[in-house]
Amino acid sequence: AMASSVIPAAAARAERAIVDHLRRAGATAAGAAVPLPELSPLARRRLGQLVDAGVVVPADGGYWLDESLWGSYRADRRT
Repeated sequence: AMASSVIPAAAARAERAIVDHLRRAGATAAGAAVPLPELSPLARRRLGQLVDAGVVVPADGGYWLDESLWGSYRADRRT
């Protein structure tokens, strides 16, 4: 049972690190995309899921965060 609870927590941390990085860089609009640092395999998977959901948008060799979609994405997962 222990192992199953570790994965979501690690995934949530990886996701939060991606979002925090984009926010700190001011990458919250299409013209403000920034590259992400080297990501772990888990973080890359989370990034893929965020991109699929439209929350993180690839642009100009980097990424930017859609804050409004991020808010609704997190709310949807909590329900």
